[in-house]
Amino acid sequence: MTKIPEKIKSLGKIIWWFIGAFLLIFGAFVGYQGYFGSRPNISSQIINETNVLDIHKSLKDLQIIFQGDNIQEKNQNLRIYRIKIENNGGTNITQNDFDQNDNWGIMIEKGRIIESRLADFASPYINDNLSPQLQDGSVVKFNKIIFDKGNFFSIELLVLHEKNTPPILYRTGKISGIQNNKSEISTVINGEPFGATFFYGSWFINIYRFIIFFIISFIIIIIVLYFIAKWQDKKNKLIQNPQQPQQPV
Repeated sequence: MTKIPEKIKSLGKIIWWFIGAFLLIFGAFVGYQGYFGSRPNISSQIINETNVLDIHKSLKDLQIIFQGDNIQEKNQNLRIYRIKIENNGGTNITQNDFDQNDNWGIMIEKGRIIESRLADFASPYINDNLSPQLQDGSVVKFNKIIFDKGNFFSIELLVLHEKNTPPILYRTGKISGIQNNKSEISTVINGEPFGATFFYGSWFINIYRFIIFFIISFIIIIIVLYFIAKWQDKKNKLIQNPQQPQQPV
């Protein structure tokens, strides 16, 4: 009689240990998400930028007059930025969460904002109450609205800047629970590789994700090997002990 290999038996026995470890790690992860996942956060990204006049080489007789100035002669450029601002945290942001002494909005360096407008929004409330206001060509100020979890809006800015000096955009305004009151607005990179999409989140989240995937994969492999070995053992029993035909009475 052939027995299931002892190694497979031993691996089968520790499946429960891995299940326990998985539940422990999963419980810790849920606790981490419950504590940190409820914290406020706002993301701000440049989702599109386009030159109004896409002229790569200056022409002697070409004049582009904007607000009385020849921007071609001054080596300046007009660019439209589309910026998406989203509450991607775990809680709603109320009006009381904003520092009332600090402007909430967008600030520019190395450029001048000529015009701003609300281009997209998640709810009519945002459209009615955000009211972007341009101040001194360098700041777009927003009203301190109730910014619910998952809500977003997009702002389009017409910016004048030196051709060789791209402007820098910042989101400004202190919000309770968010450490920085000034953060640079990043640019969305189109066509990100698979790894950048799959391994999203912080390094802490990715470590948890790797451990959980490893444990689940290991458990599946052990279960498959266990049943293969058990089936092989049953097959060997049938080969070694074939049923004897009954003798006629």
